[in-house]
Amino acid sequence: MKIFRAVAWLWMTTLACHAWAEAFNPELTRIMDELARSAPKERHVQIVEAVRASPSLTQALNSSAANGRLTAVRIVEREQLPAEKRKKFGGMVEGSVMLLSTDFLKAQLGPGMYDVRYDDDIPPNNTAFALAHLAHHIAHGLEVTDAMASSPSFDAWIRKRIEHEAEAFIQGWNAMLEAARHANGGRDPSERQIVQILMNTRYRFAFAKALDVPDKLRFTPPTGRIDMDERNIKAIAKALENSSLADIE
Repeated sequence: MKIFRAVAWLWMTTLACHAWAEAFNPELTRIMDELARSAPKERHVQIVEAVRASPSLTQALNSSAANGRLTAVRIVEREQLPAEKRKKFGGMVEGSVMLLSTDFLKAQLGPGMYDVRYDDDIPPNNTAFALAHLAHHIAHGLEVTDAMASSPSFDAWIRKRIEHEAEAFIQGWNAMLEAARHANGGRDPSERQIVQILMNTRYRFAFAKALDVPDKLRFTPPTGRIDMDERNIKAIAKALENSSLADIE
């Protein structure tokens, strides 16, 4: 029986690695292989499964790995994060490296924020959200830096920075919805399931507040995706202006 279990485990591991290889290009495969060697197994699996659950996240990371904007994903203890940031953030981008603290990753797996439950609820994949959020910063950080440098005033600089953050929230939400579809057997979540995802995600504050501004946030029916358009970006940016910082930079 022990031999059978060992063979079955090796077979499943081989299948999983093959699936990762199919989804990841050579550059991202190298990054994930390095992560597997350096990170706790459960945290590595958490990241890989979140990426595999979202095609847009996989595409974004593949692209940034291929063009050199992403060179590593590292999981570290909180005290190993940059001193000026670690008290506020557990997930961040430093140059071409995505940094994630172990306590930050564990928190993504925590219970939902809302106490009403239904049998067919799909738990929000906060890990997919966080990775997609940071993937957006990696992919567009240089353009945003250039745009901010050419801003005519400090206020314009701040607005550009907040709008870039709003775009990262939108990308995170859409990746989380794709992960929900993956968890739902390839079927789009129902309207109620989408509402439950919104109510239970760790980052709901931005979306909830963006529904309460004059030109409010719009979810595209029936999938619940958020289009990356000017109205939605400004709605979430307005919400972020009036919110405390999230734990992701």
